[in-house]
Amino acid sequence: MLAGFASIRAAYRVLLVFYPQDLRQQFGEEMAQVFAEQIWGEWNRHSATGIARVGLRAVWEVISVAMPLQLKRRFAMRGQTLIATVAIVLGALETAGGVQELVYQGIFNSRTYPLVAGTLGTVAGILLLAAGIAFLVRTGLAVVLASAAAYVAVPVFIQIGIVTRIAGWPITMAGILFPLLLFFFSRNLGKSGDHSPALSE
Repeated sequence: MLAGFASIRAAYRVLLVFYPQDLRQQFGEEMAQVFAEQIWGEWNRHSATGIARVGLRAVWEVISVAMPLQLKRRFAMRGQTLIATVAIVLGALETAGGVQELVYQGIFNSRTYPLVAGTLGTVAGILLLAAGIAFLVRTGLAVVLASAAAYVAVPVFIQIGIVTRIAGWPITMAGILFPLLLFFFSRNLGKSGDHSPALSE
């Protein structure tokens, strides 16, 4: 019967493959030990019926816990990649627009407002671009850069889009809403723990 227990425990280790890798590495041995103890206890109390019950419970945990966890993490990673890509594109466009405003309107025409707005827009764009890259490579700096981008970009776009109406509504809304979205996304990532270990460093 000991050979049968070893086979059942080996089968359970195969089921552990369905759990996320970090969870498996941290708790896999402990889970296998608990499973073996449950099997042994059920064998002593209810023989084959008890073993079947424990086996079905283990399969149900894979369906109800392990697989949803895997799917959630995969969707989170895809969402993170999409948001990072948008941040890089918007950051590059904002940087280019800020530099253009700074150079052509501020420096060449010696106008103070475009000089200040262009400088702040360039800084906000660079921060947004850097935050997108940091999210893409999954570094802990992503959260800090996303926060800094939001703090700089939102006031700039409120000023140039709502107060002075230099920028159109689509650009203004993207400039205000996306940095805030990136900021809240990064905050939730830090709280949820559903991200790559590199982001928590």
